[in-house]
Amino acid sequence: MLEDEARDVELANRALREGDISFSLKRVETRDEFIHELQQNPPDLIISDHALPDFDGSTALVIARAKSPDIPFIFFTGSLGEENILDMLKRGATDYVLKHRLSDLAPAVRRALREKEERIRRKQAEAALRKSEEQLRLLIENVTDYAIYMLDEKGHITTWNTGAERLKGYQAGEVVGRHFSIFFATKDIADGMPAKLLETAAQAGRAHHEGWCVRKDGTRFCSNWGLTSVYDTTGKLTGFSNVTQDITERAKAEEALQKSEERYRQLVELSPCGILVHSAGRLVFANSTAIKLLGVADLQQVIGRLISDFVHPDYRDVVKKRIAALNQGKPAPSIEEKWVRLDGKPIDVLVAATPLAFEKELEHPAIQVIALDITDQKLGEKALQKSEERFRLAVESVEDYAIYMLDSEGRVTSWNAGAERMTGFQSEEVMGHLVNHCLQSGGAQNDMAAKEFERAAREGRVQNEGWCLRKDGSRYYAQWTVTAVEDTGGQTSGFLKVARDVTEKKQHEEQVARWNTELEQRVAERTAQLEAANKELEAFSYSVSHDLRAPLRHIDGFVDILQSNALGQLDEDNRQHLQTIADAAKQMGKLIDDLLAFSRMSRVKLNKKETNLGNLVQEARRSLQGDLKGREIEWVIGDLPTVEVDPDLLRQVVLNLISNAVKYTRKRKEARIEIGSTTQDDEIVIFFRDNGVGFDMRYTDKLFGVFQRLHRASEFEGTGVGLANVRRIVHRHGGRTWAEGAVNQGATFYFSLPKTIKTPSPA
Repeated sequence: MLEDEARDVELANRALREGDISFSLKRVETRDEFIHELQQNPPDLIISDHALPDFDGSTALVIARAKSPDIPFIFFTGSLGEENILDMLKRGATDYVLKHRLSDLAPAVRRALREKEERIRRKQAEAALRKSEEQLRLLIENVTDYAIYMLDEKGHITTWNTGAERLKGYQAGEVVGRHFSIFFATKDIADGMPAKLLETAAQAGRAHHEGWCVRKDGTRFCSNWGLTSVYDTTGKLTGFSNVTQDITERAKAEEALQKSEERYRQLVELSPCGILVHSAGRLVFANSTAIKLLGVADLQQVIGRLISDFVHPDYRDVVKKRIAALNQGKPAPSIEEKWVRLDGKPIDVLVAATPLAFEKELEHPAIQVIALDITDQKLGEKALQKSEERFRLAVESVEDYAIYMLDSEGRVTSWNAGAERMTGFQSEEVMGHLVNHCLQSGGAQNDMAAKEFERAAREGRVQNEGWCLRKDGSRYYAQWTVTAVEDTGGQTSGFLKVARDVTEKKQHEEQVARWNTELEQRVAERTAQLEAANKELEAFSYSVSHDLRAPLRHIDGFVDILQSNALGQLDEDNRQHLQTIADAAKQMGKLIDDLLAFSRMSRVKLNKKETNLGNLVQEARRSLQGDLKGREIEWVIGDLPTVEVDPDLLRQVVLNLISNAVKYTRKRKEARIEIGSTTQDDEIVIFFRDNGVGFDMRYTDKLFGVFQRLHRASEFEGTGVGLANVRRIVHRHGGRTWAEGAVNQGATFYFSLPKTIKTPSPA
C-alpha cells in the first residue's frame, strides 16, 4: 500500500479484515520503495492514496501500468474530484474508494481481484488459443494430401496451404485475394455453381460437391469439396473454410466400374441366350431373351414363379435332380430339355446351369440357368434329315449324271444309278475303292485324282473334262466337277463328284472346229479376192479420174470456143443445143467427182475428235449463203451435243442434209427448217426436218442408194450420190440413217451416233 499516513493504513487493514479478506499488507512511502517492491515482490493488488506530498498517486499509476500492467490499482483517498476520477480510470485505475467510506474497500478489493483472475484466465485462454491456432496453422500448412484454405464471405481466398499448392498448382501469392471460382470449369462457372455453393454453405452451414476442377496449367482433376461457414462470436458470417481432396483415381475407378457393370448388364440383356436365376426353385431374375423365350410380356409375369412351371412334364424329374445336385455344388453338364411357354407352346432348349455363390442376400442358394432355344434347330435337323433322304433318293434315281461321294482319301462311299449306267460298274464293284471318275484305279489316273483332290480342298471346287473308259473298254468324253465337303470344324471330310457324258457334244464341237477351219480358209480366199477387186476398183477410179476427165475437158473446152466465136452465127435452137451439151458435160464432171469421193470414203482413215454439232451447222449455213439469198427461211435449231467424230467427214453429212433441206423447200414461200437431237439408251439421234416437197414413203429404201433420185433433175438438180455418201460416213462412225416424209408435206432425215460425249451444247 502506497500511503504516507500510518493511521490510514491501519484503517485499511481493519476494513479488509472486517470484510473477511485474508491478506498481507505492506506500506511504502517513496517512489524508490514502490518501484523496488514492484520488481522484487510483485503484489496481488496496489492500494494508493492519490494525494501524496512527494510522490502522488497519478505518477504511481503510470509506473504500475508500465511495469506490472496486470496488477489491480485502487485509489484510497480522502477526496477525489469527478474529473480526477474519470481521468484516473481512463489511465488504467481499477477502482477508487473514499477514506470516509471504508466499508467499500473490501468489496472493491474482491472485485479487483476477481477481475484480475478473469484477466489472467482470459490471457491464458488467449495464449492457449494462439498456441492452438499456431499448431493448427502449422498442421494445415504441412498437410499435402488435402487443399485447405479459407475464403472471405464473398468467396475470395484468404489463406493457402501446401496441399492446395500441390493439388491446384498455384503458389499462395498467386491466389490469395482471388475468387475461388478460378478452380471451376468454364461450364460450371457459366451455370453459377461457385455462387450456389457459397449460398448453400451460408444457409445450411455446409456445402458438399464432387466434380471436375481445373489446375493452373489447365489440366482437370476430380475433387471432393467441403465448404463450411465460419462465424464470429456474434454469429455473423465471416467466411468459409474449404477442404478439397483429389479423388481422380477413385472417380476413374468408379467410372470404370460403372462401365464394367453397364457392359455386363448389356451383355446379359443383349445375350442371345436366355439367362435366368432361381432360388428355392422360384425365379428371381430373367433377361429380355429369357422373357421372350418363356412367352411372356415382361419380367413381372415370371418373377416368383416356380421354374418347374415352365418345364415339360416329361423332364421335371430330370430337372429336379439337377437342381438338387447344383445346390450341393455338384457340376451339371449341358443337356437338351423341353420347356413349355406360358402360352402352352412346347420348345426345345439347350440348358447349362451353375450355382451362384455370391447371391448372399437370398435366403436359399441361387442357380443361374443359361437356356438357348433350339426349337428351330431341331426342326431344321429333322427337315434336313428328310431333305437328305429325299436328296439321296433323288441322286440315286438320276441316270443322266454320275453322282457319287468319296472320303478324304478318294475312296467311293456312294454310287448312284447314273454312275452305273455311265461307267458300267455296279456300286458293289467300286465301294471303298479309289476311283478316278469313270476310269479304273491305278497308275497315272490315281495321281491325277490326288491332284484334283488337293486343289479342290484348297479352292473348294475343281472342274475338268477328258476322255474316259467304261468297264467294257469303250471310250466316252466326260465333264466333271469335284467339290470339297467340309465338316463342322471346316476340315475337308470328303468330296462330291458329278460327271456328265458329253461325247455327242464333244463330237459336235470337233465338227464345228473343222467347219471353222474350212470357213477361215474360205474367208482368207474371199479376202484375197476382195483385195484384188479393191485394186481393180482403185485402177478404175484412176481411169475415171484421168481417162474420162480428158474427153470431158475437150467437150467443155470446144463448147466454150463455140460459145465465144460462133454463138452469133447459130440460131436459137442450135444455141440451146450447145448449152445443153455444156450443161451435160458439167453434170458428167460433177458426177465423176461425186463417184470418186464416194469410192474413196471407205478408205479414208477416221480422225475422231470431240466436235460440237452446233458449230458444224453454223459453218454449213455460212457456206450456203449464196443459195439463201432472197429466201425466207425460218430456222429452228435446238441444243446439239458434242460428239466424238471425224469433223471433216461429219461436216459433209451436215452440209449435204442442210443443202437438201434448202433445195427441196425452194418452192415454199415460207420455208421452215428444224434441226435438233434426242438421246436414247446408247445413241444420240440428230434430225433435219423441213416443210418442202417431201417424198413417197414407198420409195424410202431408194433414198440412200447411189444414183437413186425421187425427183426429176429438171426440178431439182443433183447427182444422186449425196445421201449415199451420208449413209457411208454415218455407218463408218457406227451409226445408222433413215428418213420419214410425205408428198408435199415435208421430210425428216435422221442419223444416229454412238453415245460418247453426252454434254449438249447450244447451236
